[in-house]
Amino acid sequence: MFNFFKSKLELIKQLEQTIGKKLTKLDEIEIGWGSVGYVLNEHNQITKLGLYGCGLKEFPPEIGNLQNLISLGLSYNQLSSLPPEIGNLQHLTELDLSYNQLSSLPLEIGNLQHLTELHLYNNQLNQFPKALLDLNLEVKWLSDWFIEKGILVKDNPFQTPPVEIVEQGRQAIIDYYSALEEQPDRLLNESKFIYNRPESKHIHNSPLNESKLIFIGNGTAGKTSLMKRLLGLDFDPGEPQTHGININTLNLKDNNNNEIKLHCWDFGGQYIMHATHQFFLSKRCLYLVVIDSRSEDKVDYWLKHVRSFGKNSPVIIVINKIDENPHFDLQKSKIKQDYPNIKHINRISCSTKKGISELKNTIQNTLPDIELLNTPFPAKWFQVKTAIAEQAKKTNFTSFEHYVDICQANGISKETEQNTLINFLHDLGLINHFQ
Repeated sequence: MFNFFKSKLELIKQLEQTIGKKLTKLDEIEIGWGSVGYVLNEHNQITKLGLYGCGLKEFPPEIGNLQNLISLGLSYNQLSSLPPEIGNLQHLTELDLSYNQLSSLPLEIGNLQHLTELHLYNNQLNQFPKALLDLNLEVKWLSDWFIEKGILVKDNPFQTPPVEIVEQGRQAIIDYYSALEEQPDRLLNESKFIYNRPESKHIHNSPLNESKLIFIGNGTAGKTSLMKRLLGLDFDPGEPQTHGININTLNLKDNNNNEIKLHCWDFGGQYIMHATHQFFLSKRCLYLVVIDSRSEDKVDYWLKHVRSFGKNSPVIIVINKIDENPHFDLQKSKIKQDYPNIKHINRISCSTKKGISELKNTIQNTLPDIELLNTPFPAKWFQVKTAIAEQAKKTNFTSFEHYVDICQANGISKETEQNTLINFLHDLGLINHFQ
């Protein structure tokens, strides 16, 4: 028994020596929170290794020598990568990599064909490793060590595929990658386009460059007037309160001069409307919390609302009607401490147009914080999305059967891929689909 090493460095050195010289003579080793214990076995072969909370930043490639391992626990460390030699552990059935800093995995992890349980939650993976699909394990958006089977991936910042796809599981991830890998030229030859659009002949896989811009706040805050000002429209002092939802599109340019479409959703602020927010508010979009400087006392209420439905989406607080109460302000340091996703607090007047151009610049500078803007979007998915947008100019509703027809006409014939796409479009706020 080795108890409480003087430093993490000493622990790591001892670990390296142990792996190189001793572990092949042991059956089980568990190192946790600064202590090491092991049990000798008459077979002189190690089968279980646990290294929990040891502060490991890298893992020695000698791990590949322990080819009889069936269980390996490396959680609560600081690993940013794994050596390719981990692929030599082909008897592994359990691998716990949770609570690390992994941003990628070696291709060799696909060699671990006996794995039944792989914990990857709470890491820094922004791309789902294709090698994991070779394991034929279900992908689960969970972080629960009681789960016995599957790949658990919750709390990773996935962008390719986006979280909304990963949450749907293994088949949805396969559908996404398959759609990305199809050649656009072949799609053009095989697809029957719903609409004869000249630009259709030039569709390729590209970033989505679209998101939702959601306006929420009290009924008298001036959300509709603000949306109209951002769209370059005139101010109406007699603007009636919104009963329902107004939807428009704001076109901006990002820092790379790419055109970005923000689908503006202006919600009525009446209390009876709040119950509908759960159907329309979504994650990974941009929120404008609009408050009335004359009578605002609910900013915390609206920020909690965003947290409930929008999770960590970026937020801009807009203090409106400063021409009528120029001295009103918020406790900025406290509110930003309580809600770290607040990107800026802008003061404006829709009546005088003061602060509108500055707010537009703030929105433009916040675009990089909207995660899905740069997510690769498969070409044929673009075709379906564009066809639905064309139809939406004529009617607000369509049947699921007609959606299937659009998919099939654009080369999406698998039912699983059709379901994956419609759920993704719903999560993006481009359509509303209630199963």
